Amino acid sequence: MQPFLFQTDLKKQIDGRRFSESDRPMKSNVLRRTAAALAVTFALATGVIACKDKKTPADLQGAVLTAVSGQVTLIKGDTQTTVTADKLYSKEAMLLSGMILETGKDGKVDMQFQTGTQLRVGPSSRIKLENAQVLTGENFSQTLIRIDSGSLYTKVNRLEKGSSFSLITPTATASVRGTDFLTKVEEGESSVLVQDGAVAVTDDEFKKEEVVEGGNKAEVDNTSVDVKPLDEEDKKELQEYGSNIQGITEQGRQQIDSILQTFEENKAEIMKAIEGQKEANKELIEGQKENNRKLIEGQLESNRQLMEQQKERDREAKEAIESQGKEDVKKNVEEGRQGIEEQKSQKPTNTQSETQSELDRIKKQKPGN
Repeated sequence: MQPFLFQTDLKKQIDGRRFSESDRPMKSNVLRRTAAALAVTFALATGVIACKDKKTPADLQGAVLTAVSGQVTLIKGDTQTTVTADKLYSKEAMLLSGMILETGKDGKVDMQFQTGTQLRVGPSSRIKLENAQVLTGENFSQTLIRIDSGSLYTKVNRLEKGSSFSLITPTATASVRGTDFLTKVEEGESSVLVQDGAVAVTDDEFKKEEVVEGGNKAEVDNTSVDVKPLDEEDKKELQEYGSNIQGITEQGRQQIDSILQTFEENKAEIMKAIEGQKEANKELIEGQKENNRKLIEGQLESNRQLMEQQKERDREAKEAIESQGKEDVKKNVEEGRQGIEEQKSQKPTNTQSETQSELDRIKKQKPGN
């Protein structure tokens, strides 16, 4: 087996089983149990932090990859990063909260938390660091890991009060205080092989819990937790997984400290820049408000003047129309009067006597003339 390592401080471990995308009820249970575990973790972490006033140095809220072989991929959102040996102890080789780690058929990886907890992920595995909270100055840590498929060997140091280390799978939950054990998820079933110490294993519905002592294993499906002694093949597998796990070297630790220090310095610079930008934005907004106020006042005055000018034009137009109307009426009256006078002065074209004479003439005419 290729050596690998991980470090953290925790009190509780939850061991879960294989995650099948086609098995919706199982997936729902895993999400439900994950949410419950996160709620407990947050409550405990909040209590510890609230009780401590002294300032603690920055801690890595996750695990450092210390050895890799084969295909190893870190996933954060839509971003995937292939981890190779030359990236170890860099910011590209850290498993932080919310990130997923996948190994190929030939892939293996060792990780370590700052608290000392070591992990080795076997081939064809997929795990997610659901949550990691580490306060080394307070001897406090909370870690929750979900195993969707594959295998994960865990070496947890004795945890202080309030700390926990938990593993969760589609069918089981495992909680520990300090132990060495291997968790496997295969074909819808989870198994927990305990080398040293003890692990509390709970089924999918939290209906049955078994404490698995060193030298024993628990096989868990959707309905039962079956505890039995390790056989020779199990012991051999534990030996292979647990041997020569690569821990954080002193040089690696210095590199991690440098990364964290750089992060803190960058964060301080970023916060300073943000505050400066906020002040600049505030001044810009205030200046823009004043400009807008002046523009609005100017526009209002311009609108008022335009309205007054329009009123004056409307008044003049009305007076012009009224004056023109009076002239037209006067003219029409005069023209009508003149027409009447002209008609009165004209003589009729035929008088009554002339008309009678014409009638008499017509009567005297003989027929045929």
